[in-house]
Amino acid sequence: MPESSSPVQPNSGTHKSRLPAIFFFVAVVTCLIAGLIYVGYNLTKRASEVATQAVDSTIASITGAFRPEINVNTTVMSALGELHKSSKLVVMTASIDVSIVRESRKTILWDLLDLGTTTVSIDLPDNKVQFYIPMDGLSRDSFNYDGSKLSVTVPAPVPDEEIVEVQSDPRRIRVRTDVGWGRLRSRSGEQLRQEALTEIRSHVLAQAKAEPLRLAAESAAATELRSILGGLTAALREGVTLEIRFVPPAGRETDR
Repeated sequence: MPESSSPVQPNSGTHKSRLPAIFFFVAVVTCLIAGLIYVGYNLTKRASEVATQAVDSTIASITGAFRPEINVNTTVMSALGELHKSSKLVVMTASIDVSIVRESRKTILWDLLDLGTTTVSIDLPDNKVQFYIPMDGLSRDSFNYDGSKLSVTVPAPVPDEEIVEVQSDPRRIRVRTDVGWGRLRSRSGEQLRQEALTEIRSHVLAQAKAEPLRLAAESAAATELRSILGGLTAALREGVTLEIRFVPPAGRETDR
């Protein structure tokens, strides 16, 4: 008779022995995830508390500048909302006259013979440059109270280099060419004129960044900011004045 073989039965004991290890692994992973969630929640909560404390501290430091019935936080937030209506607050448009002089001296025969100097002068009146204040960085921290003045610190106005209107009316542009005695009148000075014309924009901006226009722009900016902050000024208690403080890129502060 042929031999019969019985099927091999799975070892159920081996499977059962693996179950505790699987449960332990799942429990460890679950604990790690829960721990990470807990730590993340607490870090977020702590950061929020620190930010809130900083805001509360800033508001508390300037509360004395306002009348008792004023909600200081609401008033300051409303003022910031007005200031943030534009990322660039245009405060002044300046008219700048520019004069450019270029000279060229020519000699021959190893500098023994001087053919004279050709001079080109170009006058361009009424070039336009806008001055603006970048408003993005203003926050509650921009306000400070010293017991008698509420100061608002803002960036100093700067010329907008993207918007420079160069005089283009030929009737208003004056070009003078004085040709050296030995130079060809038909050609002498043409290169100088082209070079001078390419320098107009840089000359306009150079004058815009000089002190006279810088001071004029700050004065105009202070007037504009006081107008925007009229509601905040009206909320100040008696005897407290509003001061506009400008901080140029170099870090020098000026008060208005």
